[in-house]
Amino acid sequence: MYRLNLLAVDSKIASEEAMAQIGLKPEQLPADWRLMAHQVETLRVLRAGTAEILINTALTGDGKSLAAQLSVFLDQTRALFMYPTNELAADQMQGLERNKRLWQVQTLRQRRLDRSELDRLQAQLEGFSRADVLRLLTETDLLLTNPDLFHLMMQFQYQSIGASPDQLPIGRIANRYGLFVFDEFHLFGMPQVAAALISLLMLRAVTAGSSQPSRFLFLSATPQEMLLQMAAQSGLNIHLIQGQYRHGEPSLSADYRRILQPVLLNLWPGRIEDWINEHLQDVLLAFFLQHRPGAKGLIVANSVATAHRLVNILREPLAQAGFSVAPNTGLTDRETRQQSYQADLLVGTSTIDVGVDFHINLLIFESTDAASHLQRLGRLGRHTDDGRGHSFHDHFEAHALLPPWIIETLQSQFPVDSLIDRESYGAAILNAFPIHQLFKFYPRDWASLQAFNVLNQLNAPPIQAQYETIRQQLWPTYGALFGVSSATRGRYIELRRDARPLVDEAISFRGGSPFVALVIGESGHIQPYNLISLLRQADLEPIELAVVYALAEKAGNTAALLQRDQPLVAYRLHGWLPKARRLRLRLDQRIDDWPSDRFGTACVLRGFALDAPGVSGLITLNKTLETRELVTTLVRGYRPDDLRRRLKLGYQFELLEFASADGIEGSAAFAREALLLDSALRRSSLPAGGDLLIY
Repeated sequence: MYRLNLLAVDSKIASEEAMAQIGLKPEQLPADWRLMAHQVETLRVLRAGTAEILINTALTGDGKSLAAQLSVFLDQTRALFMYPTNELAADQMQGLERNKRLWQVQTLRQRRLDRSELDRLQAQLEGFSRADVLRLLTETDLLLTNPDLFHLMMQFQYQSIGASPDQLPIGRIANRYGLFVFDEFHLFGMPQVAAALISLLMLRAVTAGSSQPSRFLFLSATPQEMLLQMAAQSGLNIHLIQGQYRHGEPSLSADYRRILQPVLLNLWPGRIEDWINEHLQDVLLAFFLQHRPGAKGLIVANSVATAHRLVNILREPLAQAGFSVAPNTGLTDRETRQQSYQADLLVGTSTIDVGVDFHINLLIFESTDAASHLQRLGRLGRHTDDGRGHSFHDHFEAHALLPPWIIETLQSQFPVDSLIDRESYGAAILNAFPIHQLFKFYPRDWASLQAFNVLNQLNAPPIQAQYETIRQQLWPTYGALFGVSSATRGRYIELRRDARPLVDEAISFRGGSPFVALVIGESGHIQPYNLISLLRQADLEPIELAVVYALAEKAGNTAALLQRDQPLVAYRLHGWLPKARRLRLRLDQRIDDWPSDRFGTACVLRGFALDAPGVSGLITLNKTLETRELVTTLVRGYRPDDLRRRLKLGYQFELLEFASADGIEGSAAFAREALLLDSALRRSSLPAGGDLLIY
């Protein structure tokens, strides 16, 4: 074990002079409320600045969400907020309700919008199209949604056939909302940065010269350089807002507020499951017993399987000691998720480590990269009590599982028990982890099709005449940023005709997945989930899809909603395996006559089947899978782990082993990963059509 002491962080409170400069009086604030310096600066730029993009980089726990809400509360600005996860959107909705009461703006109308809410209302409002429902939902002052739905609106996916120009989602959204807020946007990669800029540039063009030109606010403790560079290249004006901090002060001064408590950080090599088994008694249970009452913990694992195995390991020992443990993962139903926050120890995955505000004094976590490590560490030290009246008595403890060489790198910089501020620690972690592939050419390789899709939609009757000026404005901008040209038009038309799934994948926000299964969990809840993860990790009982659809209808859900994800198979989940299965794909085609440049190039293929030893029902699954057209990139002669290492793709980049009918072996990427891999290989010296299998 290697131990460091992270210092407390204090953030500067806005001075009366700074507030007076923007006409903000203390009596306009809730009683005993003081705004932070970065919050007032955000409001100042929104009121008097000219920048189209604002990026607030205040540290976690410093009130970035309120910085965005102030313009709504004080200036009656209508805003659209976007959150990367539904869990975070729900958490922010609760926070908004509290803030509305404090700021006495109860008349403010807000709605939370996600796919399930659209489904629910469309089912209730008989005869209403999705576009009709969306029109109703956007008649509000503050809309909380996700960037996926926003993207679909901006890509003309929610419009009635033959709709007039004023009924287009883009027109309604542009005229309704003056501020667009992207929260935790650093979690997204190059395809999402490109998609956001395509939408932002279109909104800017639509509202140019109006009394309410669109403004865009990004909230991120770690701003993306890709976003900054591309926004500047596109001609958008950018204003960067930073917090002002002091570290390790023994006591607070009148003009600072403590936002993060000091943390004892223990770094361990190895796997989190091994660590829990080894240190359940002497670390985890000892902490709860020593700090009872007032002990509350969070464990964050990299995978759903790991999280549920940990719950099974911990449930009985904690119960015997008088403590409760609960899961909160992508396979946890909504009711169980809500209840999980009341447990003494919550075990979750990435569904909860983004933005959700936890009252905890113990954190145990693993991470896939520097960003997830810092994101998860930021959950600890935000509150001084457990939310139930029990003080944490200034003791906050973290145990992080890291690769040994990361710990060795940190040890070379900081002696054991060093006192270190969080910003210095963050910089050291970022330097210690390897730099992953940035896919910096993706905007020209594939996002160009998305940009052209906007131009093509704007050129379609009956909106062509009204949007002609906007289309002409966007052509050169999209050309400079994404390389859109007459050649793009030709490629777009050709692919739509001959390989439509490639275009559909390119114009989506996060990308789809050809590997979807329906899962019935312990509570009987039915939901779609990643088939590959299930086959690798889960104990499964196959069930006919028709039976699952009937169960859904009986529970009050429509089968059509489950069918929309085009599931390949359905399972009842019985538990999680102690060791992952090895999966392999079979391609029922001969590819030994492919030219070398066809390898490493995204294409549309069919004829795939899955080999997964020990899984029942594969014959039925593969009969369906073999008929599907899949967006695919094949790389000959490289196993997935080796290909990830050589191209710096990262642990979470999904690659599968494949073998063709004529014995060619290698790695395969599908859907969005196929496009990303295609882009990375275009500038790589790695021979995607190599002849030998690399072990």
